[in-house]
Amino acid sequence: MQLIEPLETPDWAGRNWEQEARDTSAVMRAFSEVHESRVTYYLVYATEYLLTSEGTEIRQNRRFAAIEAGMAAVADDGVPVNHYYATYASRPADLPGADTVRKGLNVACTELMALRAAPPAQDYTGPVLFEARAAASLLAQVLGPAVNGARPPISFSPVLEQMLSGLGGKSDWLGRLGARVLPPSVTVVDDPGAKESNGASLIGRYSVDDEGVRAQKVTLVENGILKGELMSRRPGSDFDQSNGHGRAAFLNDAKPTMSNLILTSTEHLSPADLKKKFLDSCRAERRSEREQYCLVVREMDNPALSLLHQEDFSELLASLAGGAGTGDRLPLVVYRVYPETGREEMIRGSRIIGLNTRALRNIAGIGNDSFVYSYMQSQINGFAGTALGAFGSAQSGLPASVVAPSLLFDELEVRGTRGEAKRLPPDDPSEVKVPLLALVAMSQTGKDNLR
Repeated sequence: MQLIEPLETPDWAGRNWEQEARDTSAVMRAFSEVHESRVTYYLVYATEYLLTSEGTEIRQNRRFAAIEAGMAAVADDGVPVNHYYATYASRPADLPGADTVRKGLNVACTELMALRAAPPAQDYTGPVLFEARAAASLLAQVLGPAVNGARPPISFSPVLEQMLSGLGGKSDWLGRLGARVLPPSVTVVDDPGAKESNGASLIGRYSVDDEGVRAQKVTLVENGILKGELMSRRPGSDFDQSNGHGRAAFLNDAKPTMSNLILTSTEHLSPADLKKKFLDSCRAERRSEREQYCLVVREMDNPALSLLHQEDFSELLASLAGGAGTGDRLPLVVYRVYPETGREEMIRGSRIIGLNTRALRNIAGIGNDSFVYSYMQSQINGFAGTALGAFGSAQSGLPASVVAPSLLFDELEVRGTRGEAKRLPPDDPSEVKVPLLALVAMSQTGKDNLR
């Protein structure tokens, strides 16, 4: 395998990145209840070399750009609420302009203010509709470990075995080739060569993986039947050859990792018809129940971006560790929908329980819409290939995209807020932290941080 790309010179000059970062982050000053925030611009150029005893000679350019923001507030009952904004591109010049970023930050802050005023979630079991944006993010979490065909690490420790199971480090689909794992109408492919979907760019594209194997399009599920898995050079129980998905970031070990995952269905409904089916199911379900509402999820959380302090992130991961592998999920923007009136009410603090690959077998409805969810797959703390791998950031992650439609589930369990409220922020405005601005530019010549 030989691939020698021309050396690429980093192009920083097209825009005044530092000034743009300052201008966009200033939007959040208009929201006085946002007591802490952070905006980070990442501009990355790298040249990677790989020489092996097999005769492989590779020199390829890697570049990507990202804008990530997190923001925090506190509800009247003292419970912290968080939100985030993120956008990614294959090169700095493709990042959205300052006006678009300001609008995105304004939407996130507005939703954060609504979360701050929203009532806490209550325990709930019943129909749940994931709109396309939330569904794509959900699939990044659920399918990330499922499509990993590599043999899990050998362990002689029961404690480590339990930890891997709790994190979802072992695929539920290993050893199930030829079995039905999704509805019969559904096909899932992972295509590292795909550039766009419905006009939206896909950021997971590459031509050769980090082990020197040419990237291949892999049909993972066809008509609901498991047909393939993502493979690196590390053999697995179902396949022993790489299909060019051994990916790594920042000198981590290469692992089978998604690139551009695309889910399609031959049986689908328009968003309006899917919403009608959801409401009909809700009416039938709620007749004998105390609650007179059902739930719509419009966005999933990424705590790696929404939480601004490492100790908060670590605390959340500790609470998730036992259930990440069995299907604990963190929705961010959730609404109660009252089917008789159509009224919607935002809630906060919910957690979905038991939404794993087995739940995907019985999806009740699929939309004909689609959303491109681009994100960074975490490569730190052993998260790669686990259920926590979708909680990444541009600082230490791999770019990937998931394309998915809206999804309807007939019955899911959702738990409400638990735990004690945290202390309110200081009333003195002089003590409130102003937005933290970071501009990170990286190239093969070094790394600069401007704060």
